[in-house]
Amino acid sequence: MGTNQFQKPAAPKAAPDGSLITPNPPPAPGVDETESLDVWGFRDTRFDINENERVIIRGSRYELSGKELPRLLPWIRETLNIALDSKDIHRPSYPTTIPPYQLTPEFRGEIESFLSLTQIEYGGEVRMRHGHGHTQEEMFAIKYGQLGRIPDLVVFPETDQQVASLIDAAKMHNVTLIPYGGGTNVTDALRCHADEKRTTTGDLRSNVVALDVIDDISKMPSTVHEPLAFGTRPLVNPPTTSH
Repeated sequence: MGTNQFQKPAAPKAAPDGSLITPNPPPAPGVDETESLDVWGFRDTRFDINENERVIIRGSRYELSGKELPRLLPWIRETLNIALDSKDIHRPSYPTTIPPYQLTPEFRGEIESFLSLTQIEYGGEVRMRHGHGHTQEEMFAIKYGQLGRIPDLVVFPETDQQVASLIDAAKMHNVTLIPYGGGTNVTDALRCHADEKRTTTGDLRSNVVALDVIDDISKMPSTVHEPLAFGTRPLVNPPTTSH
């Protein structure tokens, strides 16, 4: 698959009574579709300043890739009225401090009974990516500060039964869940509460979850390829007892 070509998902199949749409498995993402963990976009593309003191887009994904943008730096200097020195670089410290995960053996054993180890991620950078979006504040925090509370684990269920089992396990073990979606966090839904003491589950990926629509007139599974993420915005009602 070329850098500018993406596979189109197969058309979903309707149930005989038309009440359920079950999509085919999505195509596996190619190497050129790997997301960058520390900036917005794909890992194979970035802005750079070349030896001619001009901005250039590195990579081969887009029509402008490999081309100079000669007016960008002058425009920034003129618009912001600043002396922008391309050699004065504030090097980031990504990844900044990543807090250890908080996970009870009981919950871990429960989810490992219906999820494979490849569907559960405890790695720090993956957990951190699923605990923030792409706002200026968040991008600065992961490079020069500290993000704070992040999900304790990331999970990737593949069936509606696995999602249901995960929700049951969360209820049983007092774990909060946050749907991840596309990960931009424009609604601030991924931000974990700083004082949240419960385990937070970070990134449910599923393409077959049936969703009730209009009082169960129809049910449609999610067909987006981004994961669902779970964190401190609970899907289940929080317990009334104090933590």
